[in-house]
Amino acid sequence: MPLIICPDCHKEISDKAPTCPHCGHPFTPQTIQGTAKTEGIFMQSLNCGCYFILAFVGFLILLGILSVTSHSK
Repeated sequence: MPLIICPDCHKEISDKAPTCPHCGHPFTPQTIQGTAKTEGIFMQSLNCGCYFILAFVGFLILLGILSVTSHSK
């Protein structure tokens, strides 16, 4: 049972709920599919950002190692 985000109150609810238990917003199958896709795109972009940050930190570490080894020779 995946959770989706209510577009009105922005709280997590079950994808099986016909209405939001917090604000009463009604859901149709099309609304649920649209909400799930939006959440998936957000998570994909968040993962991409994390990979970029990890690559940048790795580059800085490699640069630091190379500069230390070149000064020690």
